[in-house]
Amino acid sequence: MGDININFDVSDDSFDIPQDNLYLVAVEAFNYLEIQKSSVSIYFSDDDYVQNLNHQYRGLNEVTDVLSFSNDFEGQYYGDQLDLREGLIEADFVIPENFQDYLGDIVISFPQACRQSIENQVDLVDELMKLVAHGILHLLGFDHENISEELEMNSITDTIINLVKNND
Repeated sequence: MGDININFDVSDDSFDIPQDNLYLVAVEAFNYLEIQKSSVSIYFSDDDYVQNLNHQYRGLNEVTDVLSFSNDFEGQYYGDQLDLREGLIEADFVIPENFQDYLGDIVISFPQACRQSIENQVDLVDELMKLVAHGILHLLGFDHENISEELEMNSITDTIINLVKNND
């Protein structure tokens, strides 16, 4: 394993975040994708915060489970409003040298993850592991704009989680 740094933060201390399990998922994702050196931040927040981010950065005024903000890949904007990212060029953003291996940020709605775990009849830890793996794949440029992309992302996510569970 290379130099992998995962930073966790929560907006509400009542959120019961299984950081050990989620750290293993993140590290396994990087190992599976043969990434030796990287850093990522994972922030757990409430529905309102995630909905506001989703509206601001994707043009969708709705709660979602996970958002990824990659330093290397631009996401899709779906809103009717002017996309404020238009006209920006890479030279407008200077990433400091000590952030060259910083992949980006993942924001997860903890309440949405709780609801999905109930709807999908899965353990909350399993749902959170899925969202962390899914978020990391988005940071690396994976997407699910069509069926084949979605199948690929789901397959890689499942593989990562199975590798973690089989190593317990």
